[in-house]
Amino acid sequence: MPATQSKPENSNDTVQLTKKEKDKLFRNLQYAIIGMITSFSVLLPQNSEIFGSVLTTYTSSEIGILLSQLASIGSFIEFLINPILGRLGDAVGRKTILMVGFISSFLLRLMATLNKSSYFFLALNFAVSRAFDTVIFTTIRASVSDLYTGEEMAAAMPRLGIAAGMSVILGPLLSVGLRRVTGSSNVALLLSTTLTGLNVLNVYSRFKETIGKKIPFSWKAASPFGFIEMLGKSSGMCKLMLTSWMQTITDGRNIVDTQFAFQRDQLGWTADQSGTFVGVAGLKILFGGIVGKFVLIPRFGIRHIGTFSNMMNALGGLTFALLPSYQFLMLFISAFGDRKRDGVEAMVNTLGVKYGYGKGQTMAQLFNLRSTANVLAPFLYSMTYQYGISIGKPTLLAWTVVVIATCSELLFQTITKEELNSAIADKDKKKKDDDVELKNAKYKVGDVVFAKAIGYSKFYQGKIEKCYGGKNPGVVLYDVLFDDGDKGKRLKDRQIKKTM
Repeated sequence: MPATQSKPENSNDTVQLTKKEKDKLFRNLQYAIIGMITSFSVLLPQNSEIFGSVLTTYTSSEIGILLSQLASIGSFIEFLINPILGRLGDAVGRKTILMVGFISSFLLRLMATLNKSSYFFLALNFAVSRAFDTVIFTTIRASVSDLYTGEEMAAAMPRLGIAAGMSVILGPLLSVGLRRVTGSSNVALLLSTTLTGLNVLNVYSRFKETIGKKIPFSWKAASPFGFIEMLGKSSGMCKLMLTSWMQTITDGRNIVDTQFAFQRDQLGWTADQSGTFVGVAGLKILFGGIVGKFVLIPRFGIRHIGTFSNMMNALGGLTFALLPSYQFLMLFISAFGDRKRDGVEAMVNTLGVKYGYGKGQTMAQLFNLRSTANVLAPFLYSMTYQYGISIGKPTLLAWTVVVIATCSELLFQTITKEELNSAIADKDKKKKDDDVELKNAKYKVGDVVFAKAIGYSKFYQGKIEKCYGGKNPGVVLYDVLFDDGDKGKRLKDRQIKKTM
């Protein structure tokens, strides 16, 4: 453990804010996400044509494979710089790192726009801006961990997903619309550059620092291989981080370029159709964020949300494999798997703090481990697709997603209950709260009641199983065991009736 990390972070390590102030800061983070994702999503439907206008001898499959390889190179750069900038975020503040990330992306996109006939500048922008986008995303998530912990943090992540989904919808719509008006794919570069410039101004003028106590910079803590030390902290930490690593392989950004090649070669899709696909993928992310916030996280909690998501991602890949023409059906099914890492990352963050790491460092090292998956995955998918074509089974690409999602869940299931309990924030505090008789509770343990859990349309009979205090003063929450054996957790007074 680095000498600068001799004690865990506590409540004094972050800015002391009211709930209203935290929510305002979180909205600023949502704006930053919208700006960042819109600026690169406008390029997604046009990248193949932009590179095709320069590499005139390349086929669509060759361009798709080339873009996958450039994505892997970008992920390797991300692997090198992300832990350094993430650790710097603990030392100099989140805002400084966000400014570095946005300004770097702006300059890269500006050079590509001014040199749109140069393969070098196009490839430089495609690969390196990808790395800085990850730095921005890592820093935003570290800021969220400054504001919230445990289940609050897991519940906040789908709200970022909602912002991301809106951006992925908006970007391709703007891109495809401008292409139809101007007849040029290169206009997407100009739009991306302009939006990134606006992002710089927005963060500079609106973003407020979320970190309180800063931690001196340490090169040892910023090592790209620092995640190896974190992996060795405990069996639970190792398995949680590797679960997140395997889940990352199934990310849409890792398969999208190869999937575009599949759509063009096997389904005969045009660039506009792929643009529509990206827009619907944005709807999927938006839908996944809403469902995650209001249904999945409250229903499953951080302990089980990953399991449900892994199952839905495997089912989405299975749909792709068996019904390859129904690409949009695959999007709908996998929308329920978008929140796959929210619970896992919240638990990793909690353990990182317990082991004495800064929150920025914890997120950066977790993302750096995931960067190795981002390096591997595009190569894996492009090679799988090439091999599948050679043997007459191009859907081998989809079967790869099924296998990875399944293996991720199998690994997660090896984590013991005790290891999971140690990774859930405020576990000891909750145990104490459970033992306290709450004077203002309307119901007590053992009362027969009618309750409506989240996702239920009616009230059903059950029995109060547990009564405890909520996060806000004076709020009482109840766990109800229904007569059919199902459980409703963290129910409020308005969700419970003594009689019908």
